[in-house]
Amino acid sequence: MSDQDNDFKIVQSLSGADKRLIRYIPYLLKDLFELGSKPIVSIELLDRALGGLQVDNTVLDLCCGKGANVLQFARKYGIRGIGIDLFPPFIDDAREIAVQLEMQNFVEFNVMDLRTAVTAFRDIDLVIFGADTDVLGNEIESLQQITACCRPGKHILYETATLSINILEYIFTQSGLNIVDSQLHDREQLHEINIYNTEKIKQRAGELKELYPEKSDLFDTYVQAQEDEVKLLETEMISVTYLLQTPR
Repeated sequence: MSDQDNDFKIVQSLSGADKRLIRYIPYLLKDLFELGSKPIVSIELLDRALGGLQVDNTVLDLCCGKGANVLQFARKYGIRGIGIDLFPPFIDDAREIAVQLEMQNFVEFNVMDLRTAVTAFRDIDLVIFGADTDVLGNEIESLQQITACCRPGKHILYETATLSINILEYIFTQSGLNIVDSQLHDREQLHEINIYNTEKIKQRAGELKELYPEKSDLFDTYVQAQEDEVKLLETEMISVTYLLQTPR
């Protein structure tokens, strides 16, 4: 995949459609650390289903963004965390935050393509994946490749937004995965997070419009795309995190 294709995939995964946005994404998302749902949702799920993680566990976050999940897991459980993301500015931020939290000896972050990662990593105890990209194929194809990263009988945290729980759980069955537990995301909490995130993005977009008035339409379109996605997520989709067990 070319650099231009990579740029488009990154922008697309962040609710954009114009690859010219790529240079402005770090600024637009400057105020946001948790780019998906809050890690506390996954922590509550892990505590309830598994009694938490063990200190000798290794956690791999595919498309880790700024590293919120592995950093919070490392702080709470003392695990070894690995985060990969295709976008270098996010990895730079993750490494900086790790130092600020004094967690740099527990976690590592690398710029890596998702397709490379699923062939490079093996014997992982827990893989984190948010279903917001089709780089690995459809959901079944993606889950099968992610499963190969895990030790037998270990786990995948799968975060997604779906129109149908039944279809989603059928996909898990077809992928050879067992459902251990799941956690629906609280709609009121999601709404509050979405309001905060959107307002921060609007603020940064406004600042960019002042600096680059000739590109105002580009930034307005990105903000609108964010608002459209939020509306879709809050009115039509079911946001949920699953804890899945790989075959033994």
